[in-house]
Amino acid sequence: QFVKHFNRAQTELQLSSLVPYQTRHSGPSIDRSRLERDMTEVQKRGRWKSHKSLARYESAAKLGTTWQTFTNVQKSVFIFCERDIGNIMRGEKLPPPIPLPH
Repeated sequence: QFVKHFNRAQTELQLSSLVPYQTRHSGPSIDRSRLERDMTEVQKRGRWKSHKSLARYESAAKLGTTWQTFTNVQKSVFIFCERDIGNIMRGEKLPPPIPLPH
């Protein structure tokens, strides 16, 4: 169900290069780039069995490269959604509209 909804949202938002598995792979980059967790904590939290496997996705450069492709307005919407994801998922709050590419 998650993949079905993810793909529908991706189509509606015209975000053709995303795959649902990026959510798992971007987690280490986000945690490390914010200095919220060290590599051991990230590995344990994500249940990564191999340090080598984790290191492949940890690179903050990967996160930064993707992040820089979005406009400032899009970034502010994403930050809002991250902060209020619980309320959004429960239908208690709506995210602002995301400007689509032309």
